Amino acid sequence: MIHHSSFKGKVKCGLPLVLTIGLYALFYYCFFAGFYQKADIGSVDQALVVIWNIFAALGAVSLVYCVALDPGCVPDDFCLENIPSENTQSLSDDMREIDHCLGKVTYCSKCGTYRPSRAHHCSYCERCILRYDHHCPYVANCVGLRNHKAFILFLGYSGISLAVMGAQVLSFALQEDTSDWKVLVAGIGGIGLFFTLFGFACFHLWLVVRNCTSLELNWRDFNIYDLGNYQNFTQVFGKSKLYWLLPGPSNQIEGLLFPVKIRNKTGGYTVVENKYLI
Repeated sequence: MIHHSSFKGKVKCGLPLVLTIGLYALFYYCFFAGFYQKADIGSVDQALVVIWNIFAALGAVSLVYCVALDPGCVPDDFCLENIPSENTQSLSDDMREIDHCLGKVTYCSKCGTYRPSRAHHCSYCERCILRYDHHCPYVANCVGLRNHKAFILFLGYSGISLAVMGAQVLSFALQEDTSDWKVLVAGIGGIGLFFTLFGFACFHLWLVVRNCTSLELNWRDFNIYDLGNYQNFTQVFGKSKLYWLLPGPSNQIEGLLFPVKIRNKTGGYTVVENKYLI
């Protein structure tokens, strides 16, 4: 079972999270004070307001999940002695050593414990996170096994809502030739943040489809975790398509064992499942 200890690093990262929430509040204020209360709102504008509010709400809920969900850490009882021999895979003569090495169980000198493959130590949270991608101070949490989906949805939904809002407000500003700072913030700021957030969401979707984390990007010639686009995607978003676009946890794998492909020296590759590489 995955251990769910509290984060020591959240105290250190509280200010950027407050900034994230503050930006949400600022854009809402600028939109309603600078545009909604002054413009002649027609049926099309009303529909657009409903649309971007729906996306904004989905983004906000995704943010809550991203902050609140423990990304998953290595269980306290995880060690080599507790792994049955039939669940281990040593390097064979035909396996390429570099592939086997990349998927091995490693030892964390800071935690003083062993950890499975893809788990890495976070210096902010002071523990090893399963399928660690990065620590994001703007959500005051690590992005890892259990909240990577929520992180991507937060970026995507927030970006789309800002794009719709920004385009609507800028259209009003050009027609009315207004220089109200609230209109400019909602319009220009919304469009600008859209490119940042949505671009980052697309980057992380690309990582998910490749079954890769930000730390694993240097594996240029062969990715031992790449099982095909669909299988890679379901490891993060779950197998139920009904929940792919909904915030919240998905039916993910446990995160201690990942199927790996190890290239053979004689050609082809060997798929190792349900075994720890040691």
